[in-house]
Amino acid sequence: IALARSIPDPITLHMALGILSVACNILNDPKAAKEAAQESLTLSRSMRIDWAVGMSLGTLAWAEGKLGNDERRSTLLRELSALTNSLENPMIFDTQMLLGMEARAYGDLVGAKLILEQCLKYLPVLRSVSFEAIVRSELAHIQRESGELAAAREAYCQTMQLWINIGHRAAIAHQLECF
Repeated sequence: IALARSIPDPITLHMALGILSVACNILNDPKAAKEAAQESLTLSRSMRIDWAVGMSLGTLAWAEGKLGNDERRSTLLRELSALTNSLENPMIFDTQMLLGMEARAYGDLVGAKLILEQCLKYLPVLRSVSFEAIVRSELAHIQRESGELAAAREAYCQTMQLWINIGHRAAIAHQLECF
């Protein structure tokens, strides 16, 4: 962060703070994650760059959720969701994927499915097998968690093939574990 602060480029600092926030959330330090995300959000709002605001909202919502501030988390996610209405946002796919995964993590399987199905329409443009595998895996998890076991089995077979083609052994193992 010190290095990013020394460079006169607010985008670099925004990205560094975002990475710090994610790392702190993963390391189970949501207070530090919230602090970094809040600074990143303030910075991105001052730059008036929607995709940067969206990234900051997502990491801040994650930290607020881990801190048990569900109302604040929901408010941030609603604001983040409003940013995905514009195709001008180059992060629309990432934002929607994040919102879908977040909804699934908090038990909103119907909402998660709707959001992730929206992500499918961007895949032909993105031409990313990795993104396709992630979204289709999330949808398979939703089917399993919803009790649609036959559909989940079929989806897992398809996603395993995608992960095999990518060569991601851990993801293949995870798909097998889940089913």
